[in-house]
Amino acid sequence: MGVYPGFSHNVLDTFKAKVSSFAEADRTCVLLFDEIAIKAGLSYDKVRDEVEGLEDLGSAIGTRGSFATSALIFMARGIN
Repeated sequence: MGVYPGFSHNVLDTFKAKVSSFAEADRTCVLLFDEIAIKAGLSYDKVRDEVEGLEDLGSAIGTRGSFATSALIFMARGIN
């Protein structure tokens, strides 16, 4: 399963499946979001037949013509 720009239902389904086996106390968590800097550049994905490295805001908005220089990441971390 690849993770691509935009809203990923696959990622949420994976979280749901994993967390469903946790004890109630272990389900309490913090969801962290952060922006990271990435190296600007282009690369070619043979499998998808696409050039990567341009700003991509997902299927609803699409790709822009400038190089991507940052990415939004998230992490779920248990409190207990």
